[in-house]
Amino acid sequence: KGYSPLDDHKAPVLANIPRAAEPVTETKEQEVFHEAEQTFPITEKFVSVKAEVTPVAAAAAGTPTLISGQDAAAHIAYALTDMTFVYPVATESSLGKSPAEWSAKGVKNAHGKSHKVLEVSTCTGAAAVVHGAAKDNSAVSVLANSGALSHMLSSMFQISAGKLPVVMHVATQGVNKEFGVYNSVADVAATSFTGFASLGSNTVKESHDLAIVAHVASAVASTPFIHFFDGVRVASEKAIVPVIQTADLGAIVEQAISHAKAISSIPLPDLVENVMSNLASHVGHHYKLFEYVGAASAETVVVAVGSSATVVEESVRNLAASGQSVGLLKIRLLRPWSARHFLSALPRTVKRIAIIDDSKIAGSSSHGPLFLDVTSAFYDSVWSLPIPAIFKGHFAQGIHHFNSAAVSAFLQNLSAASIKTDFKIVSAASASVVVHEDVSEAIVWDVQSDRTETISGHAVQLLEAQGAKSVQIFTAQSNVDVEPISSTHIRFSKKSTVPAVTSLISTAHIALVNNVSLLEKFNVALSIREGGILLINRQGAKPTAGDLAKDLPAATKRSISERRIQIAVIDADKIAFDYTLFRGEKSQYRNLALIGAFTKLWAGVDAAQAASDLEKLLTASATDSTVYRTQLGALRTALKSVVLIDAPREWSIEQGSELPAFFEPTVALKKLTGLEQEEVEVVGKAVPAYEPALPILFKE
Repeated sequence: KGYSPLDDHKAPVLANIPRAAEPVTETKEQEVFHEAEQTFPITEKFVSVKAEVTPVAAAAAGTPTLISGQDAAAHIAYALTDMTFVYPVATESSLGKSPAEWSAKGVKNAHGKSHKVLEVSTCTGAAAVVHGAAKDNSAVSVLANSGALSHMLSSMFQISAGKLPVVMHVATQGVNKEFGVYNSVADVAATSFTGFASLGSNTVKESHDLAIVAHVASAVASTPFIHFFDGVRVASEKAIVPVIQTADLGAIVEQAISHAKAISSIPLPDLVENVMSNLASHVGHHYKLFEYVGAASAETVVVAVGSSATVVEESVRNLAASGQSVGLLKIRLLRPWSARHFLSALPRTVKRIAIIDDSKIAGSSSHGPLFLDVTSAFYDSVWSLPIPAIFKGHFAQGIHHFNSAAVSAFLQNLSAASIKTDFKIVSAASASVVVHEDVSEAIVWDVQSDRTETISGHAVQLLEAQGAKSVQIFTAQSNVDVEPISSTHIRFSKKSTVPAVTSLISTAHIALVNNVSLLEKFNVALSIREGGILLINRQGAKPTAGDLAKDLPAATKRSISERRIQIAVIDADKIAFDYTLFRGEKSQYRNLALIGAFTKLWAGVDAAQAASDLEKLLTASATDSTVYRTQLGALRTALKSVVLIDAPREWSIEQGSELPAFFEPTVALKKLTGLEQEEVEVVGKAVPAYEPALPILFKE
């Protein structure tokens, strides 16, 4: 019933899990804080907090759907407003692509009205049109890259002064001198004095859930909101999350607004938390302004905002389970900052606070806004206990290198007597990364011109058919190379309770390398776990270890031997050539051969069922019996053509310079049109005289 722009890709319904209990509404600021500090035992308090922040995947929380973070936020913006303004910064941005498609199809919003999507040039005074539309009583939302905010400041002051309920969904990112992109909330922090509230999401699911919170709170409080999320990772990452359909959103939001209006006179932070409580049964999670995870009596607490918090959470849960006194405080509401809520969420036993602060302007030697907020909270509010030591960390290489091993490393360093107030967080050895035992991981490496992006899409379809309830897929791209490259990271689990992780995969069960040239630049083996599989597409029938030694650099051979990685080889291009001699696109058949071999070798995937499901997909999409038979032949040939090779022991003593395991994602650049056609070289080939007549005589 009704419209959902997300109906294209449905996943199995998630299991029912009891929802957390509703919290007691707090009304008196100092009395409630005093009561929480003195009356209730510490252990009971933090057991309760832990129960509230545990993800709840209830059937009532929406339809499980594979969706990206930016589309999840755009879905809510489209459903709850009449007009969306899109402000892209990169030359090739997909920020407003989905809403534009929905609008072009005449899709109605949750109120049964048409929705307009307008892309606006990002320049000085860019938000003037937003101010004008909102002032004219239009329900307005914005989709923007954080780089556009600096051009909107003057209009943002006017929107705030007019108390206009505008919600901006902002993908945060920074760009370095080499066009590398990384997550940075500096642009959002720069809007602190505009009067906009700032609400942050850490995962794809939160992008959907907190987008609803932002729209409800903005409407009730007549306050404009910035709803921000990681523009590098979360914006493009796809995951199976419960999505509330458009037909249901209208009634849910109206009910939430009705409840919130009864207490609209309370401070904005309390109002936002009340909205979170009212929506908990619909979104399947009880959010808080500041959510604590970890040991009830933690002495070291990490404070983080954005996607880095999910990486820290994974490590903190493991450390706390092993008896270490560590915890994490995730920040949701960045502005207005509520020192009262922040302090009440901290354990009374805290002695050290480590702030992961990526809100500081690049090149600045001063403290970032988050560090100043946390520090001032202990002096401006009621805190009768000794003030903890406060440290702040910055990423040395960017969020894409941040993993649980790096978290464990800097938490250990915090206990050292010589620790500095300001420290850098660097990448750590992938061997020490902790991975949930129910999660299976894979990576696909490719040169973008080979067009193998369909491999990951088909893999996800096969995983869903096998009952995968948690799927996460993220593609990192480097577009500034002569040959742009990509690596797609896929995680899946048959359990719905597996937490989301926003770091690159360092312990893959299998890695597929479609283009051998990539092996010369990257040590792909460093991202594969011990005993994993490296699948290589290369020319040549039945290659030996000696043949592979010519393709692999010394560092890669050494890593393969040390980790006891098994090598699998397939000549997918030869299979594609044999089956497309007279008709069909070579890339389609090559991708079919690769996905067949890929799923056959992937641990955690039922190979027989995957092969059967692939044949069913071919049957369902067949439009020509001849093409169907050749595709089926190519798939079956590929499954029989995989050659397994064990690495020789002598590879472990190979000498050579180290190679990187990952590359830095870059901004999306517009591709030159017609370039592929210009580079095609028509070459004549001598063939037997009868060969040109074969397609005519034997159409099959």
